[in-house]
Amino acid sequence: MGYNLFTLTFFLPNLHFWSSSLGKGSIIFMGIGMVFFGISDVRRRYVSLIIGAVITYHVRPHVMLVILVSAAMGFIFSSRGVSVAVRVTFLLGAAVAFFFIYRDVLSLVGIDEEQFLTQGLDMSGRASKLTKAASGVDITQYSLPMQLFTFMYRPLFVDAPGVLGLIVSFENVFYVIMSWKVVGNLRGLRFLLTGNFLVKSAFLSLMTISLALAQIAGNLGLAMRQKSQVMILLMFVVLAFLDTQRQQLWRAQQLQRLRAERLKKGSVPSST
Repeated sequence: MGYNLFTLTFFLPNLHFWSSSLGKGSIIFMGIGMVFFGISDVRRRYVSLIIGAVITYHVRPHVMLVILVSAAMGFIFSSRGVSVAVRVTFLLGAAVAFFFIYRDVLSLVGIDEEQFLTQGLDMSGRASKLTKAASGVDITQYSLPMQLFTFMYRPLFVDAPGVLGLIVSFENVFYVIMSWKVVGNLRGLRFLLTGNFLVKSAFLSLMTISLALAQIAGNLGLAMRQKSQVMILLMFVVLAFLDTQRQQLWRAQQLQRLRAERLKKGSVPSST
């Protein structure tokens, strides 16, 4: 439609209201941003990666654990944009970090190791308490996909808690449209499977963190605040996909223009 989607991303109200607030939301937003800024070029930005990881770990250790695993999977299942040496170094570092922090993470979120192995990060007990609030939604009765949808895309006008909820509803509709741009066609799904390590790491982190936080987002007000930590990852994936599509279109247009010029000069037979 002629709008600069990258610039528009920085005016999404809920996303940047909480990322500039005086609280854990803004700190974790900065930490996650520094982690992915560092991952994008590990050799030159390892200091940013380490500082961001420490910040994220001390604010929300379970989020850091999920990002660590997701980033490792992104490096494992992608060979684009990263050398073998960097990949091996990062995976070794991630394995060592995982070994040292995962027990601390489980103890901090109140889950023992046996429970984690059998049930994962199940926080439905806390979710049931949060549903008693005025903006509560009893997600304990929802299926896992519905819990995820509630966390990422609600409220949607009909269940908006107050004026802020109405404002956020416009933003959530925008998120739904942008998500459909990627998952609603084969090109988008192929991009998620064949994208570089940064795209895969961002997408896996988005989904796994959202699944973990969705289990405690029984309160829509809390969900609006918590999801601001990770929805920037959704916009990164969407922007990367649309930029790739634009580059492919530009290359096709350039190739068509060169062929037309050659045909006009008579250097290429018209049958080709």
